[in-house]
Parts: sequence; structure tokens; C-alpha cells
Amino acid sequence: MLKDDHLLMECEGVAVLEDGSRHPVMLHITVGDARAYAADPNPCRCEDCRRTIIPAVRMLGLQEDFLAGRITEKQLKRGLKQMGYVRGEPIRRH
Repeated sequence: MLKDDHLLMECEGVAVLEDGSRHPVMLHITVGDARAYAADPNPCRCEDCRRTIIPAVRMLGLQEDFLAGRITEKQLKRGLKQMGYVRGEPIRRH
């Protein structure tokens, strides 16, 4: 079982402040963050959440299904590949 404090994924981005300055940010999404988002009856649907949290929830679902024996390793790899994930590399958007 995956614990809530385990790191699920990291996302890099750029924050634009009110004064127009841009600062790089690194977002660390844990298993608990993904579970909380999935359990929220009214989750945020902004563009940022759709690009970061929703793929993390999908990845968590794949990992939990694999660990529970509901899918095979081949199905896990296929699901991750469909998301654009290559082990050790950033996720590429199609």
C-alpha cells in the first residue's frame, strides 16, 4: 500500500507574480495530495490542476491497481506510456 507521504510526481513550472516577474517553481505531489483531490466532491478544474493533479491521480490509480493485482505489469507500463511517462524522464505531453 502506498502511504500518503510518498512522493508521487514532481512538476516544474513558472509562477508569474502580480508585478509581472516570473519565478521557477517545483511542485511536489504526494500520494496524499492525489487522494485528497480524487476524494474532493468539488475539485478544482483550473488549467493548472488539469495539467498536474489529474495526471497524478491517474498515475496513482495505475500504481494501486498494479499493487492490488488488478492489472498486470504490461498493463501498468501501457497505461504509463499512454500518459507520456518514460522512466527517469519528464512526462511528455502529446
